[in-house]
Amino acid sequence: PAPTPVPAPSGSGRTAEEIYELCSPAVFCLYTYDASGSAYGQGSGFFIDAGGIAVTNYHVLEGAVTATAALTDGRQQEIEGVLYSDAVRDYAVIKVSGEGFTPLTVGDSSAVKGGEKIYTLGNPRGMTNTISDGLVSNPRSDYLNMIQITAPISHGSSGGALINAYGAVVGVTTGAIENAQNLNLAVPINAVLREGGIAQYIAAYGVTPLRDFALANGYLPGGGRSSAFAALRNFVILNANQYLSDGSPAWYYSDGSDGFMLVYDLEDGELMMMLYRPVWNGHYTSFLVVDPTDAAVFTNCGFYADDSAEVTASGSAWLHPGSFYSSAPYSFGEFSGPVNLKRSMEIEAMRIYNKTLQTAAYILSHLVPAPGSYTMADLGFTWFK
Repeated sequence: PAPTPVPAPSGSGRTAEEIYELCSPAVFCLYTYDASGSAYGQGSGFFIDAGGIAVTNYHVLEGAVTATAALTDGRQQEIEGVLYSDAVRDYAVIKVSGEGFTPLTVGDSSAVKGGEKIYTLGNPRGMTNTISDGLVSNPRSDYLNMIQITAPISHGSSGGALINAYGAVVGVTTGAIENAQNLNLAVPINAVLREGGIAQYIAAYGVTPLRDFALANGYLPGGGRSSAFAALRNFVILNANQYLSDGSPAWYYSDGSDGFMLVYDLEDGELMMMLYRPVWNGHYTSFLVVDPTDAAVFTNCGFYADDSAEVTASGSAWLHPGSFYSSAPYSFGEFSGPVNLKRSMEIEAMRIYNKTLQTAAYILSHLVPAPGSYTMADLGFTWFK
């Protein structure tokens, strides 16, 4: 049957015991493995179709080259691949090998109300088929329209099912806001579903084998520019510690002098590498814009004097990535401000850009799920030092 959201029926709903008996067979423990076959992570997932179509969190598949679903009946089923996914909204629709599975009834997350009773089913810390209960704190219109709940979500519960009082799945449990008390979030199930229904999913989207999915997302070497870009993009999405006003995720880091920020621009699908550098008489702000397909890089650097909140001088240029190295000649294609600042700003801008790229290179070599699989050379930056 197609996953048409089912409105909540009238009445008081089911008991917790009835919810568990009805829904737990549809929830499985998901184990992921890296390129060497070593255990990499553990999460949860649930079936929405007896033919093996299931849902989990995108971040559960981070770094995974192969994966296995451990079912409540003892079966171990291979994850064949991914139909579609969204790293920002943090969901993935996957295909589990086999058939004859017990699916959940799909509810209507648009009908979820603050204060209503909900249950979660998942595998926290590998404790299989754990049920918890709570309330909907707020079906939010911010935080990517996530459903805020009081039911606890621990590591390993990611990708589990958020179930209403009638036994229908209304969300995908995602995680908790760190350094906060009982602020837990789930992706609304309506955000996961696509037009056409389950019967048309495989025909419409196909199944991308998990290894190919890993390659495309920068978890395996050999994918070239697009995979290197994806490795940085996924890093900032999954490790964001700040968000811009438009919701774009950002990762900020300071080495005690310069402040570095990597941003994934949701609107344009580009990466922005930004750096703030204080100097004795003001500060510089700069950014590089990297497109997933175009080798050209847009650069911009502005100088702000201590006695002014307005930019004193600003320059920008389109450059080929291969032109980035410490002794390279560099000139702004466009410049505004005092002419006597132009050359000194160009020199400082090149130093800043190289520091920016060195920081991005460190992320690729040390912080992504498959560190060292890609370098800045995969993005065309072959000469910077």
